[in-house]
Amino acid sequence: MPMPPSPRELKCLHLLAHGSSPKEIAYDLDLKVISVNLYLSRVRAKLNAKSLPHAVFLASRQGLLR
Repeated sequence: MPMPPSPRELKCLHLLAHGSSPKEIAYDLDLKVISVNLYLSRVRAKLNAKSLPHAVFLASRQGLLR
């Protein structure tokens, strides 16, 4: 069974889905941009998504973005 996305990964994906850029997400969550990009990359891999928009679609369809 694959690892589920972490709460931080899902938070970054949620903010991205609502129009925030990685730089804005980093500012909002008090992180570095490289960390946000790492979280987004990990959540994309965990969802087996081809792209970030695809990851948003899959996470939304699975009820992970509430």
